Amino acid sequence: MPACPHCSALLDDNARFCGHCGTYVTEAGTAETGDPWLGKVVDRRYRVAALIGSGGMGVVYRVEHLHLGKMAAMKVLSPDTATKPEMLRRFRAEAQAVSKLNHPNIVQTFDFGQWDGALYLVMEYVKGDDLSALLKRDGPWSFTRAARLFTQVCSGLTEAHEAGIVHRDLKPENLMVVERRDGSEHVKVLDFGLAKLRERTGDDPHGAAVSSGGQVLGTPYYMAPEQVRGEPLDARADLYSLGATLYRVLTGEPPFDAPSPISVLAKHLTDDLIPPRTRAPERSLPPEADRIVLRAMAKSVSDRYASAAELQADLEAVLAASSGISSPSSPRVGPTAAAVASAEAPTVAIEDSDIADIADVGDIGDRLRRSDVDEFEWSMRRKRLLTRLVLPLTALAVIVGVTALAWRGGGERAEATEREPNNTPGYANLLAQGAPMRGTIGKLVQAGLAGQAAQGDVDLYRIPAGKGARVVSARLEGIPDVDLVLELYDPQGQRISKSDASGRGWGEWLQPTSIGPAEFYLAVRELWIAGQKPTEDAPDPYTLTARWGPAQPGWELEPNDSALAATPLHAPGRIRGYLASADDRDWFSVTVDEAGTLVGTVTAPAGVDVVLLRDVAGKEIVINKHDAGGSEQLSIDAAPGKPVLIGVARKIASKVDPKALGLQGLDDPYELAVTTSPRTSSK
Repeated sequence: MPACPHCSALLDDNARFCGHCGTYVTEAGTAETGDPWLGKVVDRRYRVAALIGSGGMGVVYRVEHLHLGKMAAMKVLSPDTATKPEMLRRFRAEAQAVSKLNHPNIVQTFDFGQWDGALYLVMEYVKGDDLSALLKRDGPWSFTRAARLFTQVCSGLTEAHEAGIVHRDLKPENLMVVERRDGSEHVKVLDFGLAKLRERTGDDPHGAAVSSGGQVLGTPYYMAPEQVRGEPLDARADLYSLGATLYRVLTGEPPFDAPSPISVLAKHLTDDLIPPRTRAPERSLPPEADRIVLRAMAKSVSDRYASAAELQADLEAVLAASSGISSPSSPRVGPTAAAVASAEAPTVAIEDSDIADIADVGDIGDRLRRSDVDEFEWSMRRKRLLTRLVLPLTALAVIVGVTALAWRGGGERAEATEREPNNTPGYANLLAQGAPMRGTIGKLVQAGLAGQAAQGDVDLYRIPAGKGARVVSARLEGIPDVDLVLELYDPQGQRISKSDASGRGWGEWLQPTSIGPAEFYLAVRELWIAGQKPTEDAPDPYTLTARWGPAQPGWELEPNDSALAATPLHAPGRIRGYLASADDRDWFSVTVDEAGTLVGTVTAPAGVDVVLLRDVAGKEIVINKHDAGGSEQLSIDAAPGKPVLIGVARKIASKVDPKALGLQGLDDPYELAVTTSPRTSSK
């Protein structure tokens, strides 16, 4: 039997604590006394179970949420980060912003705080290898393998950049790779916001690369020239770092090397980049590798990719050309709101299906998820409310509760003008069926210390509960010079749908989307852009009009952007739908009664170049034989009991900004007709 090294008492094999002295016992069965955090309970919620690793910004532990019994990771920042009020303020502001990110390719941050003189972040627990470790094990990667992984990184960066967050320290060590059971690789980006905290500890208000003491603030191999010069950064600094990381993955070497960090930084400013194919001719890299890396690492910011989405589209185009198909490597998930329920601006909610098939991460039920945290926080709020109000004043509370229910159920009336505050579900303004609601983009949301503005105004509107399944659609009339976003959320704060097809001054349209009988929420906000201050107190109002009710036969229903969520369609038959954004993809699951040839024909709206998609073993095949306004057609063998997956989408040039282009046919429907004919044998 193991013994406690502190008091020498014998321990049971599965003991977690010594029964005599209380010393924490590690998983290996030996007591750990050197680390004061091990075994401690942080903020009465998180028991520190084991040390995972350490780095320049602090130490990472595996922790257990005491109330939920689930695992998470906790990063405890270096003690000096909590010594200055300014640092504490910045930590709160950065942590709050990062906690809003909820994307399959970003490690989620659930909680943050200060305990025992140190700052901590509670994050998603992911068991895998960082990209640096994989490079040491496997050596340089093929372009195809790298491109598949980096498209996922771009997807995560797009969400962060749209939320106004720049990573500032992208490198192989901050890309965690886990292997799915099918052998494919899934990447998650680590440490959003921490690099900014590290930079801000210096005296330079812009966060220069080298502090007054000569310390390099960042990772020299991957730093953008403007970061080296200490200039203000935007999202394109991350694209430079991502290009430098891709260079390392493809060649096995950093883009610039020198005996000292300062010399490496100088080369980022002055030296020409040796193209990857020239640097590693034995790797047989395609010409596209040079083109993509050189553009991402252009020394001038204006010469780089304009966005992570543009870089992602370029990588996907190369992958598609090499395989003969169009196959986005990862779902495009917009910046949505799991934190709506906790008075935060909308962020995206990750689905269990995104991670359920990742191998070697333990039982998915044992890992802390955002939905667990949100549900726990809601229950704690209810418990505190009961303790403070209901129990001391039981009789009065019953009367007030009954009155409130009666008011909400039958006496509450929708108004025609927004009432602030309305950035949480509890204060969401009630909508009336088909009645215009006028609102404004008002004051910035306040967060952190000293009233620091952290995010733009978010207005929530409530769709009342109904009976059975329903369909909701909404129109948003725009504001001059403001790019608005319209989103739909379920009662748990998970985004169901999003409309962001138009640019500044234009409105948005939420396509008919399926919802349940519970209350749902519409959110109106400005599109947040990295490096730009959100609009405050816009002088002109917007107008939101929503309608809901039973589904209309013969029309597609959102969300159906993936083959797994395809709208059912029986052949022969017809269905109409809308392509209300550049990346809208409508999938249909077509069934037949008899074996034969299934013919699908899509009639495009005027001015719209539509493509037909086929899903074959999870890969998309694109059919596009005619120009804008023309019809497209495909023929497929079909049999009863074997649904055929057909998709409809727009053809958009990869290097064109759809908003700047001005999409046509947003409000004009297409029509998909499916017919069958007996199968004919060929001689």
